[in-house]
Amino acid sequence: MPWSAVSVLADRLFFGVSSPFPTTKWTDYAFFFLLFAIIVWIVLHNHARWPGSRSIQQHHREQRSESASLFVEGLAEFKRILRRNPPLKRYDEPDSKAFLPQLEAVSDSLAWRDQAKELIRLSSTSYAFDQDTAWHDREGCWVGSNVNTDELIILFPSQESPNEKDFDEYVRRALHLVEQRKSKLGELIIAVRQDTNGAFSRPGLPIRLVNEDQLLTDLVDFKDYFADVKRRATVNKLPDSDFVLAETYVPSQFQKEASQRSELTVEQYLDEWLRDPTQRHLALLGEYGQGKSTAALMWAYHQIIRLDDSKPRRIPLVIELRGTSPRNLTPLQLLGAWAARYNLNPQALMRLLIAGRLSLVFEGFDEMALVGDATMRLNHFRTLWQFAYPKAKLIITGRPNFFLDEEEMKAALGISRPTADTPYCEAIRLYPFSPQQIYEALRPYDDEVRNQIHDLAVRNDRFRDIVARPSLLHIVAVMWKRERLFEKVEQLTSALVMELFVRQSYRRQGLKEKDSPEFMALTRAEREYFMEGIAAYMGANNLPNQVSARQLNDVIRDLLAVIPDSISTDSTAIAGETRQPLRARLENNEYGREHVMTDVRACGLLVDDPSSPGTFRFGHKSFMEYLFAVVVANSIQKISYDKTRAICKTVNAQVEDVLNLPVAVEFLCELLLSRIDQDLEPSKNNDVKVARRLLKMMLGDSASERLIRQIAFSYQIATFYLAAMVLRKRDRGFRAVHRRSTLLFPLMAAVPLVVVFAGYMMSRDFSLNGFPNFLVGTVGFMMILLVALPVFSDAIPTKKRMALWLKLCQGLNIPHQVLDRVAGTSLLAHITRRSVSEYLEGEF
Repeated sequence: MPWSAVSVLADRLFFGVSSPFPTTKWTDYAFFFLLFAIIVWIVLHNHARWPGSRSIQQHHREQRSESASLFVEGLAEFKRILRRNPPLKRYDEPDSKAFLPQLEAVSDSLAWRDQAKELIRLSSTSYAFDQDTAWHDREGCWVGSNVNTDELIILFPSQESPNEKDFDEYVRRALHLVEQRKSKLGELIIAVRQDTNGAFSRPGLPIRLVNEDQLLTDLVDFKDYFADVKRRATVNKLPDSDFVLAETYVPSQFQKEASQRSELTVEQYLDEWLRDPTQRHLALLGEYGQGKSTAALMWAYHQIIRLDDSKPRRIPLVIELRGTSPRNLTPLQLLGAWAARYNLNPQALMRLLIAGRLSLVFEGFDEMALVGDATMRLNHFRTLWQFAYPKAKLIITGRPNFFLDEEEMKAALGISRPTADTPYCEAIRLYPFSPQQIYEALRPYDDEVRNQIHDLAVRNDRFRDIVARPSLLHIVAVMWKRERLFEKVEQLTSALVMELFVRQSYRRQGLKEKDSPEFMALTRAEREYFMEGIAAYMGANNLPNQVSARQLNDVIRDLLAVIPDSISTDSTAIAGETRQPLRARLENNEYGREHVMTDVRACGLLVDDPSSPGTFRFGHKSFMEYLFAVVVANSIQKISYDKTRAICKTVNAQVEDVLNLPVAVEFLCELLLSRIDQDLEPSKNNDVKVARRLLKMMLGDSASERLIRQIAFSYQIATFYLAAMVLRKRDRGFRAVHRRSTLLFPLMAAVPLVVVFAGYMMSRDFSLNGFPNFLVGTVGFMMILLVALPVFSDAIPTKKRMALWLKLCQGLNIPHQVLDRVAGTSLLAHITRRSVSEYLEGEF
């Protein structure tokens, strides 16, 4: 055994004795194989979670959620060496500070003659110009053809309006070209960049004199797009309501970065911004439910209805980013994907944008697809800023918590100070509604409901925080009398409002089913099961509140295959719903599964997504976030265990996945606190009790499981603290210290090995035969296991659960001193002057 050789060598070096090799016993073999298994497991585990340098190929595999074992990568490296291929290139994380210090100006390289040809070509599908031979330099004109009649189309571009002499020259050149080609003149077009003065004509010749404004005005027919915006604002009903958006809309107020609340509304500010000649773009930021999407849509609607044909205005295009991946598209492809819905020509739209006739509203950047790391997020915005032509106007809306930190947000959004002749972005944040705005937004509701909600919002700050969000205000108003919310004001939270609204939606669908008994429908509990399962699938897979029809059908089939019978049998007789299990009802129904899929798509909280045909989404992203929070809360507290276990196992959802959705964490915090408060009596130590209760939920119900996770976490955080002191990184962030703390693991692993060897040497003086060796070996094994716990804690994943615990406690405003006390790190925090929060904040 290795330690036997070391023992013999030590005897010779230190004692001058040549001792024979000791007899190898079964305990030596057992200890050797255990030690070997631990080393192999640690190596493989560290490889799977390697925090150091990676190759570009490895990075790409990680983004696709693909993984390769150590053996597969070793074999690939062996083949590379045999083939003498160059080493793999190292992947370097981009520095967000240097990514976009200021936006780069985008310019249009086309001269007027090329722009004139493009505008004429785009104005009619009948016109065609050969790319290589259409320009005639001697005559100074473009020669094309009408694809329907084969007649010549001759285009003369001109910077200024021609006089009579110039016009005669154009006619002479055109007739000469017609004679040369022995063809018929279909149209002679004179395209003037400036305004045209007067009119010119010749008998028998089809002549058209146009300027740039006329060409741009007639270039695109926005009739279908305008109708869609008007329908969304004035026809579509709000959820569970008879009112439309225009009847309840109130413009929000806002504040600029590091400034006071503006007296202007966001629409007034956007109108002023449109008249600004500088290359200033806007980022419209706000938390969930504050009306970012509504503000963008209603501003576009008001701009459209104010369009005046006598004076060209900018046309606002609201482009939803939900589910898109701009980094994989060119600007023309991104514009084309949106334009296809309205049968518009994306090239024509691009010409209008370059000419300053459009304002683009990129709505919902926080719902883009493939946003796994900072590189991908920044590359998305790199594509969006390629629309920033000198005359363009861009608005980008979304939640600020989409970004990791303030530096990344400024880099991605191009937020910087204005500089001459370069584009820049200004961030404005929406303010919650004031009591007066709340009162105005409730104008279509009953006077009693309107006055009661307004008066309560004035008196009760906690209630005002809820209804100050426009989306929650509407839900509260809809259910004010129906659910008697005025009796539940003290218990009212955002999560409770969502719960009541979701429950009401299920109940409303149940009433519809009574009117159509022939429709094979789900019960309320079954529909709730599928909605929570779909939300958990989207949350676990980090989907941006959008799921394709194929993905939706697949997850419905998977959930249907494992649905517990208890969900159906829990229905009450008073509800008039069947208690027969769903799978039993489907056995003799040929089209039963298809009916279930139709019911889930049409009768739940899902709606089709017009921004991306063939996809579905929840009516509001907060619905998905709330339902996922419900699944996580039930999983933590073992509530509705059969249903929750079936959902989590089917969609592979973990408790830690909720960290990817900050709003879902807020809902989870409210859900858990409301359930904990029922068991707590008012006292000064409630912060400690709540933190301990939450910690127990995070670490598991089993005492042994909690003990292992607590030891693992304590050992891991102790390593972090030790690294912080030894490496003198007190003034640096989590990541710099944590990466270096892994360097101490091999050093700490050497300590128990030294102890084992020292104990073995001393045991030679005892007369208890192999017992001291066995005892020392057991102690050493336990110490090595403790060294492995920091790695083992990632496998169970203790650190992420502790990070979620910290997030929940921070949401409840529990002081960090209490967190250190509950986590058992008070002494370490006192010595190192580092709170447990500094360690855990690196996880989100």
